[in-house]
Amino acid sequence: MNLNQKTTCPHCTKHFEVPSELFNTVVSCPTCDGKFNPMKELVRESWELTKSPEYHDYQNAHISETNKNIAHADFVAGMLNGTLGFTCMSGAPYKFIRGARRTIFNIMVMLYMFAPAIIIPLWAWHEHNCWLLLGIIVSLLGTCIAALLIYNQQKQTSIGALLLIASVTSLLCLGIHSYCTIFVLSALWGMMLYMIADNVEREYAMQSLIENPEVFEDAIAQNKIMIERKDNESK
Repeated sequence: MNLNQKTTCPHCTKHFEVPSELFNTVVSCPTCDGKFNPMKELVRESWELTKSPEYHDYQNAHISETNKNIAHADFVAGMLNGTLGFTCMSGAPYKFIRGARRTIFNIMVMLYMFAPAIIIPLWAWHEHNCWLLLGIIVSLLGTCIAALLIYNQQKQTSIGALLLIASVTSLLCLGIHSYCTIFVLSALWGMMLYMIADNVEREYAMQSLIENPEVFEDAIAQNKIMIERKDNESK
């Protein structure tokens, strides 16, 4: 059984095969002896392909075909009974949010982006300890971790739970004046507030598309969303 995978040398464009177990390691081209990682090269080529006009034309045609004949009433009914969903194809779900919900979402974003830069310096001044300012960076790292795990809700929740347990333990054992307590609380703040804001953004976007036919119609017309059909029938 042939377990080799085809690859292309980025130096001389020679096609050759490498064993599957070496596909994510550095290999040498048999023609020019150039070294490269086939997996990274495949990812790079795939990413470059998404930038081509042909790919965008294909994507728009696919989205238009998928969204074909979906009226707002059908979308609302499908969202309510769980047979339809949607994916944002252009920009963030934030763009669909309207009214007071947008204000609430903006406040939540400011809480994880700017609140640590205000609260932590005030606490550092109160404690007369400039090292506590590192909590701002720790909070940012917590937010970055949550953003990297945006498509892995299980890991997000697990890490958030661990930070919560660590925060409570450190608070009870070491007190609020401990470096460990401040830094763990900072990481928890950055991560949890980002997770909450992300969930709220998607929920508010869905509600806005359901409640505002004009927002839905504009999103469909400009291929900003792609309708997903879900199969809830028992097999």
